[in-house]
Amino acid sequence: MFHSHSLLHRASLFLVPTALVLIFGASAWEVAEDRLLAIDQLAASLAAALPVSVAVPLGQALSALPRITAPILLFWLLFHRKRREALLVEGTSAAALAMAEILKLVFLRPRPEMMLAAATNASFPSGHTTVAFAVAMACALLWLHEHAGRGRKVPALLIASAILVGAGRIILGVHLASDVIAGAAFGTLVSWLGYQLFSGAGRRTARAFSPGQKGHAWSA
Repeated sequence: MFHSHSLLHRASLFLVPTALVLIFGASAWEVAEDRLLAIDQLAASLAAALPVSVAVPLGQALSALPRITAPILLFWLLFHRKRREALLVEGTSAAALAMAEILKLVFLRPRPEMMLAAATNASFPSGHTTVAFAVAMACALLWLHEHAGRGRKVPALLIASAILVGAGRIILGVHLASDVIAGAAFGTLVSWLGYQLFSGAGRRTARAFSPGQKGHAWSA
């Protein structure tokens, strides 16, 4: 029997990471060519239109969102005894941040000239945005898995919070839009791959200890 859901799932296993890699790759290519994207100039112009007295506190508040949301999400998972899920969120965020720092050393893109906050390391990709999307997407995927695809308001709010983090970095002038876009794509990719490993391991464990399973879980 033809199962459209199974076909879509298999297609997503290829299309989702491919799309994310292409988005990151397009931004990385422009950085390597030392060019600015049109969206960089547009976003910088919009950010510059804000008064400094507004831009600084707003940008700082938005940039600090992961410091508030991530501990709350981890506490909620641990409170409900979802240790594997908490480990996934913590692991993907740590991995995303570490790899983003390595990418900064590879590309060594200078920060924008008109910064409203201190920043000393390289600009590409945005570390704040990378971590924000890694945490938000991991939690969103876990939520959709737990609720069988229902209740999409929570994932939407999680993703919106990550977008706001990226906007805050642009408002502060410490990142160009392409830094943020690349960070969003990379953080999403890391969390998506982590979730695939997580869900695959969970299915294998469930099959191994299923009542209908013959023999021991570790038998050949």
